[in-house]
Amino acid sequence: MSTNRIKNFIVHSLVVTMSCYFHSVFAALATCTVSTTLPVSFGNYNPFNLTPIDTTGTIHVSCTALLAGGLVNYTVTLNPGLYGTFATREMANGSYRLNYNIYKDATRLSVWGDGTSGTSTNTGSCLLVIGGNCAADFSAYGRLPAEQNAGVGAYADTVTVTITY
Repeated sequence: MSTNRIKNFIVHSLVVTMSCYFHSVFAALATCTVSTTLPVSFGNYNPFNLTPIDTTGTIHVSCTALLAGGLVNYTVTLNPGLYGTFATREMANGSYRLNYNIYKDATRLSVWGDGTSGTSTNTGSCLLVIGGNCAADFSAYGRLPAEQNAGVGAYADTVTVTITY
């Protein structure tokens, strides 16, 4: 069973599509959702700036027990987006591109992905009681490298967030 919802997770206009996949019997007795409580937004870009632009967003995960309580373990993954790869995600403005990436750590060394191509995922768990819920926030650390030759305009990308539980 999978559920898709579109949420805003801005990387100057980044849309997140949410998908859920169950991997245990108990998980089918719970439901988890994702939302962005703080979008990743780089604001205005100056190609002559010598330092990268760093920003932080938040992905919120919430799980609710439907029929029975128990432990729900989940993994939160991101895809590379529409235009780039995990090594270099790209935002687009027509044929123009701006490189960026999303990391799971504040040092911006661990690219948040799906666990392939050297990327990392975020995991969590919650103990649910009947009718209860639990929630967790995951910081998404964005970086837009300096001195990129880019045209004027608004740049956007779409990244899919998947919760597997």
